[in-house]
Amino acid sequence: MDKRQLITTGVMCLDNGAFDESNRMYVSSYASSGIAEVYPNGQIRQVVPQNLVGPYGVTVDFGGTVHAADHYRLGDDLAIFSHGIVADQDQLHITSQYGEVRTNQRVRARELDRPVGIAVRDDGALVVAEAGAGRVIAIEADDTITVVASGFGSPVDVAFDAQQRCYVSDELGVIYRIDDGQAVAIASGLATPQGLTVRGEELFVVEVGHQRVLAIHLDTGERRVEADNLAISPPEKTARALFAHGMPGCPGQFAGIAVGPDGSLHVAGEGSVLRISREDS
Repeated sequence: MDKRQLITTGVMCLDNGAFDESNRMYVSSYASSGIAEVYPNGQIRQVVPQNLVGPYGVTVDFGGTVHAADHYRLGDDLAIFSHGIVADQDQLHITSQYGEVRTNQRVRARELDRPVGIAVRDDGALVVAEAGAGRVIAIEADDTITVVASGFGSPVDVAFDAQQRCYVSDELGVIYRIDDGQAVAIASGLATPQGLTVRGEELFVVEVGHQRVLAIHLDTGERRVEADNLAISPPEKTARALFAHGMPGCPGQFAGIAVGPDGSLHVAGEGSVLRISREDS
């Protein structure tokens, strides 16, 4: 007699299950973490709270919805290996440090060398920081790839200002502006700069080494601290193995930042997304 029973829990990406001495079942999820007790009717009781796996990149759409690239998911949707992200009207453009760039579910590029930060140029092209290759590339509407600038140490994010000038953060401590295909340093001596975004006349960067957000005036170069003592991990002393035995390993650390329609900043932190309103600045 077949005594199997299908129980739908609503918890995606289950990876382990166990029973206690009272025959109560517990499951875990590799995508949303946490541990839940599963009742026979499919209802669950969260024993260990769910949490974010990263998150890495973060973006805010025109409606104010925050989207975080959380390695295995975007919000409640499964999105395997998501690290950089940018919203563009009704589309989400995503990078995977394992080599892909996607628009929603459509693959735009493969076999890149650790693509991380991503932005949309005013002509619709996707501009990507390809950290492993030390360059910034553009992916056109027909998926043609061109090199915007090269020769960086470890570029991890890109951002555009109102004049469509492109800025690049290099984890080795420098922020560049690309002028006619040439990288011009506008700020140096930073402690692991990662996520970039522009609000008005200022460029905001997540300076991971000091666990703060730094604001840099686009014209004068004047710096100020927008927020500090943030709950973001300090730089890793030993680089993670991106691939292990030919399989995806651990993505490199990346703390993204984005500005919302109301001017508030959103920072991808240690298992959370932090919101910094203008009133908090």
